[in-house]
Amino acid sequence: MSEKMTKKSKNKQRGIIPKITLIAILVSLTIITSACSRHDARLDSCVELRTSSCLGQGVIIDIATDEIVIATAAHVVADCDTNIEISFTNSHSFSGELKVANEDKDIALIAVDTQRIDDQTKSLISSVKASNQLDTNLISEDTPLEVTAFELNLGNYRYKAISGQIHALDEYIYDLDRNVVLGSMKLSEGMSGGGIFDQNGGLVGIIVAGNDDQLLISTSAKDITDIYNGEY
Repeated sequence: MSEKMTKKSKNKQRGIIPKITLIAILVSLTIITSACSRHDARLDSCVELRTSSCLGQGVIIDIATDEIVIATAAHVVADCDTNIEISFTNSHSFSGELKVANEDKDIALIAVDTQRIDDQTKSLISSVKASNQLDTNLISEDTPLEVTAFELNLGNYRYKAISGQIHALDEYIYDLDRNVVLGSMKLSEGMSGGGIFDQNGGLVGIIVAGNDDQLLISTSAKDITDIYNGEY
C-alpha cells in the first residue's frame, strides 16, 4: 500500500508541474503583451538607437510626408559613420540617416525615410505629438514640474516608465558653458537622448547627462526646435 500511495503521489506531482509551468508562461506573456500594447503617445514617440559603438535613445519630433525626424543627444551618435539602426516600440527596426549634429547643444537630428516604414509602425506613431515649448517662468524651486522618461529594452519587448522632476528650464551650468534643463531622475545606462515628457505628453527636452545622485541634465525642447528650424 505504501508503494502504491507513493506512485500515486508522484503521478499527482507530475500533473501539477506542467499546469504550474503553463500558468507561469501565460502570465509572463500577458505581462509582456500588455506592456507593449498599452497605448501611450509619449512612449510611442520614443525609439532605441544603435550604432556600431553606442546604444542610446531618441524621440520623434516630426512626422513629415517623406521622413520621420528624430532628436537625440549628439554624443550618442558622435562616432557614427554609417546608418543608424532605429527601433520603434513595436520592436520594428529601420535604418536612419544622421542629418544634423550640434555638439555645442549636444543635439542631433536623424531622419528615417517614410517609404521604409511599414504600416503597423506608421499606425503606432500616428498619435505622436510634436515637440512642446514650455514657458520657463512656469518652473521654480517651490513648484517642480512632474515629468516622465522611459527606459527601453525593445529587444526583449520591455520598457519602464521613470518618474522625475524638473526644477529649472533654463539653468546655466559652468562646466558645460551653456544653459540646460535641470532636474532629478534615476537614470539608467542607455537612456541618453531619450525624451522627457510632462504629464500632458509635451516634450520638455532630451536626456544628455545624469549621475548617481539622480541629477538630470537635459537639452530643452526650444533648442531642439531651433536646430530643426535651422537657427543654429
